Amino acid sequence: WWFGFDRWRIGNPPGVFTAAKDCENKIIEESAPGWVVARTAESTEHHTTPASGRSYHMNMWAGTMLRLAKYTGDEFFRTQARNAIIGRYANYQGYYNERLSLHDKRPEFPYEGPDYSFIFWHHVPAFLAMLEDFLITDAWDRSDMNIDFPSLINTGYAFFESNQYGFAPGKFYDEEDMWLWLDRGIIEPDSVLVNYVPAKKNGVLAVALMNTDDAELTTTITLGEKIPNASTFSETAILLDKDGNKSEVEVVNGKFTVTIPAKGIVSVVMHPEVTKPSWVREYTPSTELGETVSDFDSGKAFLLQLNNDNYYAFLYSNKFRTEAKSITYTYSFDGKQKLLLTLNSLMK
Repeated sequence: WWFGFDRWRIGNPPGVFTAAKDCENKIIEESAPGWVVARTAESTEHHTTPASGRSYHMNMWAGTMLRLAKYTGDEFFRTQARNAIIGRYANYQGYYNERLSLHDKRPEFPYEGPDYSFIFWHHVPAFLAMLEDFLITDAWDRSDMNIDFPSLINTGYAFFESNQYGFAPGKFYDEEDMWLWLDRGIIEPDSVLVNYVPAKKNGVLAVALMNTDDAELTTTITLGEKIPNASTFSETAILLDKDGNKSEVEVVNGKFTVTIPAKGIVSVVMHPEVTKPSWVREYTPSTELGETVSDFDSGKAFLLQLNNDNYYAFLYSNKFRTEAKSITYTYSFDGKQKLLLTLNSLMK
């Protein structure tokens, strides 16, 4: 697929594009339990998909299925959501699922291939949005809505629609004004069967720990490098069950041990020196365009500034495929601030 001006299928040297079957990296015959490669709950793109033998890895509706399960009490929706996501990925897996395969479920797959599943790089943001939606909704579902963060519908493109989070704080049981903190280096469970959702505000860190296994699981959690003084942090933290009943757990030198019920959740609230996100601002958004639209003979330019921190500038022209190499748009505010937006042609 396209990498700049070159086509490249992963599984070949850079810049080499071949059919999947001709990739230099070959698929090795392997054995695995049937559930690992089963297509159960994967999505279809349109009515002809089953006839082509394809299913799709982009199961964007998984988070919504969890909500349906909670609101209707129908366990079928929850089962389908879980089968669509849990155990399928260790990295971005590509788009199509055309065969029973294991190599595309490994962390190194999108770097080494061979690419039989059509690695579309522009799908990666939608793929991450899908996983985020499922993960946060799973915490909301398992906690009986005691962990609740506001969301908006992200329409994406094609059928890549999901709930988008992170623009406003939510609640974590008794803790209000908590901000989602989805990052590496916050905690590290000692089992891959544990999914987690962290959140924070000034002086408070809360983490939802979810067991994906059918059996009760005891796990030791280590605080990561993003937590100030993690290796020496010790306190008696609050341990919450699904319903918010409180007990205590000892955090000693950045580690603590909890037992999570089968397919259940426990949460921990502690008080390291964390702060709310630095980008949090109080502002009143506006969608007024004002005098920011400029028409010219071969196109249009406009600027959107919805708050004091960000602006978005757009420039469109029909000359880039014919004669123009670059176009510059100048925007000024009260004669003091200036923005120069230059768009260069991508055509050789």
